[in-house]
Amino acid sequence: MVRSRFAPTALLDPIRSRTESSLHPGGVGCTVEDLTVVVLAHELAHAYTQLGADIEGRRWPSKAFSSAETDLKEGLAQYYTVRSLKRLTVRFPDAMHTFETLLEKQPPAYHRHKPWAAESYSPEAVRRAMIEVRRWNEGTLEQFETRLQKASEDFKPLNDLPDDVAAKITIHYYTDARDALLKALAV
Repeated sequence: MVRSRFAPTALLDPIRSRTESSLHPGGVGCTVEDLTVVVLAHELAHAYTQLGADIEGRRWPSKAFSSAETDLKEGLAQYYTVRSLKRLTVRFPDAMHTFETLLEKQPPAYHRHKPWAAESYSPEAVRRAMIEVRRWNEGTLEQFETRLQKASEDFKPLNDLPDDVAAKITIHYYTDARDALLKALAV
């Protein structure tokens, strides 16, 4: 395609033109970079929750993930999006504001993560609940929150640690007690 310097931008690049116009006053009011960071963080969080392997190499099977409640899938993606954006604040200081602005316009499924953050569940408790829901092929928000409450009680001392300290602690989960003992003794 030959670009003419007289051709309107919308004709040359309709996607970019549409995106830019929706991001200015009257739209979301953010930069393309911040919007990109938010969207990528959210989509990568979906990939992590489905494809991230636990210590035993298990993943959430595609069929089970597909049949899981939208509230659970979006809640987990939003939870990990927030955690990622907090870590990216220095590099993308307005990304969290963009996320919060977008969140105001989202349906309830995208707000399910709020109690998990507000009640200060440790990242490890959320991760454990996610792994257990995946492991036992559960797919409801209620099942996840039951497991999250139990994990939170088990990890009560971790809940009081700052995120930067808690992030340095590695906890491994095993379903086979013999395997766990052998691996612990090998350390």
